[in-house]
Amino acid sequence: MSFGLGPNNTGEQNGQAKLSVKKISLAIKRRASGERLIDLANEYGVSTSTLSRALRGKTWKTPCGSAQGLSSLVFKSEV
Repeated sequence: MSFGLGPNNTGEQNGQAKLSVKKISLAIKRRASGERLIDLANEYGVSTSTLSRALRGKTWKTPCGSAQGLSSLVFKSEV
């Protein structure tokens, strides 16, 4: 018999996720260009702490591991 809350669905796999790989990658670019975290968080419907943790790869996982990994991919593709 197993206990728990079921499968560990992180990132977009979580049915209640308000963020996506596309939103995170855009937020990374927009933050780098100087947009305020609070403005982005309001636009995406999440708290500033939620968005901050997601952008730092603390709570949000992408197919490449974390938002930090996504950050390096976002900026490599522009070079």
